[in-house]
Amino acid sequence: MYPFTHFFLWLCLGALWLRLSTPSPVRVSVPISPSNTPNVEEFLLRYGYLGETDRNSINLLSADGLRDAIIEMQKFANLEPTGVADNTTLALMSGMRCGIPDIIHSSQPHKRRFKRYFLQGSKWNRTALTWRSVVRHSLLTKNIA
Repeated sequence: MYPFTHFFLWLCLGALWLRLSTPSPVRVSVPISPSNTPNVEEFLLRYGYLGETDRNSINLLSADGLRDAIIEMQKFANLEPTGVADNTTLALMSGMRCGIPDIIHSSQPHKRRFKRYFLQGSKWNRTALTWRSVVRHSLLTKNIA
């Protein structure tokens, strides 16, 4: 029994050493500066908040249209809808995320998602299904089984 206890002790000590020697991920907040500030208009266009604005005409956006898009994005992200790209909003925009738009406009029917399933094979033509119980259970009555 002694060798097993000795082995188990060394195994636990090794696991503890490995756990303590491995650095844990630390969340560091990066201050927002002009060098790492995301392009707000590009973000709003990419994720569907500016609608079907042409990329070449993004400079023609009105201040009201941009403010409305920021408010819509803030509401979607459960932030206070101020319409101003403050530090919290900019931090959200500069974070990692997938490339799927948050809002898909109805004027883009080819991009709209309808089904969340995929039909495969042929259609089942029977409407009356039959079944049988292979294992008899004590809770089933003879009328059911």
